[in-house]
Parts: sequence; C-alpha cells; structure tokens
Amino acid sequence: MSFDALSREELIQRIRDLSDRLEDQTFLNIELRAIADLYDHTQEITRTELILAKETISAQDNLLHLTTRERKDARHTMDAFKNLQNLSQEELLHKNNTLQKILTINNEITGIPKKEILLSYILDSILPVLKAQRGILFVGKNNHFNPKYFKNFTKEEIFSPGFKGALSIVKETVRERSVILLPSKQKKIDTMLFLGATDVLCAPLKNKDETLGILYLDSSASDFAFTLQDAETLEIFTAQAAIAIQNSNLYYNLEKEVLDRTKKLRSAYKKIQFLYDEIEKDLKLAKRVQDTLLTQHYEKIDTLDFKIHYEPMARIGGDIYDICRLSDTVMRVFLADATGHGIQAALVTMLIKGIYDKVKLQQIPANEIMSQLGEEFFVYHSLNAFFSAIIIDIDISRNQIEFSSAGHPDQIILRKDQLETLSSTGKMIGLKKKIEYRLEKRSFSKDETLFLYTDGIIEEFNDQDEMFGDVSFMPFLESQKGLHPSFLIPDILQSLKEFTKGKKKEDDVTLLTIART
Repeated sequence: MSFDALSREELIQRIRDLSDRLEDQTFLNIELRAIADLYDHTQEITRTELILAKETISAQDNLLHLTTRERKDARHTMDAFKNLQNLSQEELLHKNNTLQKILTINNEITGIPKKEILLSYILDSILPVLKAQRGILFVGKNNHFNPKYFKNFTKEEIFSPGFKGALSIVKETVRERSVILLPSKQKKIDTMLFLGATDVLCAPLKNKDETLGILYLDSSASDFAFTLQDAETLEIFTAQAAIAIQNSNLYYNLEKEVLDRTKKLRSAYKKIQFLYDEIEKDLKLAKRVQDTLLTQHYEKIDTLDFKIHYEPMARIGGDIYDICRLSDTVMRVFLADATGHGIQAALVTMLIKGIYDKVKLQQIPANEIMSQLGEEFFVYHSLNAFFSAIIIDIDISRNQIEFSSAGHPDQIILRKDQLETLSSTGKMIGLKKKIEYRLEKRSFSKDETLFLYTDGIIEEFNDQDEMFGDVSFMPFLESQKGLHPSFLIPDILQSLKEFTKGKKKEDDVTLLTIART
C-alpha cells in the first residue's frame, strides 16, 4: 500500500503502530541478546564441569584401582592375623592346660607329708607335663647337692664324664638361683657332655633364704625343644614344690619331736604311775589310819542318840571328830576342821588328834581344854596350819551343855519351837600361841537335838553362784523343828544334792546329830 493514499490521521496511526512494533522488536533483541549471553556462559560452565568430571572419573578409576590393591593387602593382613590369632589361641590353650596340670600337681604335693614320697612325686609328675625325657632331683643344703631321685638315668651315668656339662649347669643354677634354659643365644649344648641331650631345663627349688634342691630336666628328641613358656611353668612349679618340701621338713621335725616327747612322756608316765601306785598305797594306809582316829565305837549314855556322817572331798580329809565319856552323866564331843583339803589337811588332823587325845579326859571346862590344845598346836606354827573347833560337854543330869568354840561356824540346837545357835567364843587355833576362850552354857532337854557340822555343807554353791548356807540351810532346819531327828542327816544331804544339782562337793562334809531321848 502506498503512503500517498493515506489520510493524515491514518498515516499518524500507522506511524504509531510502527513505533510500537519497533519498541517490541528492540525489547526482543535485548532479550535475545541476553539469552545468547546466558547460553555462552552456560556453554563455558559445561565445558569446565566436563573437565572436572573427567578428572573426577580419572581419580575414581585411580582410587578404585588403589582400593583393590589395598583390599588385597588387607586380605593378606587379615589372613595373617587370623593365623596368628589361631596360633595365640592354641598357645593360650596349651598354656592354660599346662598351668591347670601344675595347679593339680601343686594341690597334690601340698598334701604329701612324707618327704621321700614327696620328692619322688615332684620328679615323676613334672616330666610328662613339660614332655621331658629324663630328670634328676638334687637335694641338699649349704650349696652341696646330691642326686636323690632320677628318672631314665643311672647313678653311674650321672657321675660319668659324659654328664659333666649337665653338672656344671646344675652348679650354675645353684649360684644364680634362677631357671636356666639351654640352648640359648649365649650358650650352646655340647651333647657329648650332656649324655646326648639337645635341650635342658634346670631350676632351683628355693625359698627366701635358702635353696632346698635343684630340678634338672632334659630331652634328646629331634622334633622337640623347651620354650620360654616351659621355663616360666617350671619356675612356678618349683616355687610351690619348695614350699611343699619346707612343709615336709617341718612335718618331719615335728614328727620327730613328737616321737621324742612321746618317748619321754611314756618314760615319765611310767615313773608317775609308779609314784601314783605308791601314793595310792600310802593313801589307803592314811585312810585306814584316819578312820581309826575317828571315833567309831564309844561308850554312850542311853538317853543320847548319836548320828554321824563323815564325807571327805578326797580319799582323806581335814575334818575330825571325837566322842568320849567323862563321867556317868557327861559326854564330851569334839569337832574340828583344818584349813585345806586332801593329804595336807589330813596330816594336820592327825596332829590335832594326837594333841587332843592328851588333854581330852581332863576334868576341866571345855574352854580350858581349848586353850591347852591351842598352845600345844602352836608349837608347829611353821606349818602355817590353822583349824576351827568346838568342844561340847553334855551333862544329862543337869539338862545342859557347856561349850567353847574356836572360830567354828555357828552350831544349832533344834528345840520344839525354835532354833538356837552356838556361836564362836574365840579365834581359830594356830593364829597365835595364847588365846582365851569363853565358856558358855545352854539348856539341853529331852526331845531336843544338837546339830553339829563343818563349813563344807554351808559353803557349797549352785549354778547361780548362791551358797547353800545363805539360801537353804536355815530354812531347812526351821522345817525340822519338833520332828524326829532320825532322818535329819539324810534329808539335809538330799536337800544339798538338789540345791547343787548333784555337783561334786568342793569341801569335806561332816554332820553330827545328838538327840535327847
């Protein structure tokens, strides 16, 4: 279309349209240019990435190649480790088994007291554990040792020139007091000097202060060699074996000492038995003598009824009594208790009896008799002996008693309705030469009973540490008031037995009842 044919308005509109188009084209060109720049930049990046990717792939190829080689090396390493581990496990298992055997042997040897059996067992038991072919156990002291037990050796071989090298190793072990393993880096074995042995183990049996023995083991097997582990095992074993030997020595010494002491004890026992037999003879004689000293038969007054119980703690005792007649109507009763028990006290009573017999028939009051007895007895004060006593004169014509007591326990009169005590009137005899004693009097009528005793009955204890005299004695006598006295002694002895529950008496017991009938 020609622009000439257009009107002015159409031409202006066409110019405007073209202008708009031109603007759109310019913008498009700008966008295209930007896209082209972006494409160029993208192309540049892609080329760089391709280069980097190629390098990465190349590195990965190298890495893959390297890893494959390392894997092979690692596999070889793991295989070697597994082989080492299996070997270590075998060694550990072997070591464990060996130590278990050693422990078993050690437990057994500690229970063997006889030294000969022990030494033989030590050698016999260790040989198979360490797979040794031969062995010798040297025993001695002060660094001088001789072969005591040997296995697969003869004594001639041990002392032959062909064993000189082995003996030198034994001496070295004594000096060093440590295990020696041959061959070693420092020493080789000349089999000509070891009777053909190619491997040797030698260890001391030692404690802290001394060497008790030497254990020598060897082998000539071509496929065998002792190891350091064997040396360690032997060291453990010999340490325990040394303790067992030391204990065996102690046992031997103790056994010997026991035998010596047993021999001495038997000899001493024979002497003691002889002396005992002699003493038994003397005691039997002493008892017969003492029994004759005690009044068994006496001329009594018909209206007096005497009951006596004499029970020494041993075969003979320190209590003594005497009953004699002064006149037709008067009886004199004497009861004494020497301090102590047994033979010593019995000898004192014989002395007392001898002195009393010289003065007892004098027609003088009881207190004067007691004074004379005290003076005569004090002559023997060097014996350091003492005794308590009571003298009672019973006069039935006057229905009374006169008495004097030298430190004796309170004696009892059982009346129909009460108990009356006869207390001490002076000190014990033997304390000094001259002692004055009072004379006291009491009535003593028909149906009344005098109860005389020594302290042996009142000083017995029960299991609660209570004394019979404090708890049961007087209550028992209270219960006997007005009763017939025939059973007084057996009943009080039964009461004492129940109180002490049958326990053995700790003192002499003398009871004497005199009843007016």
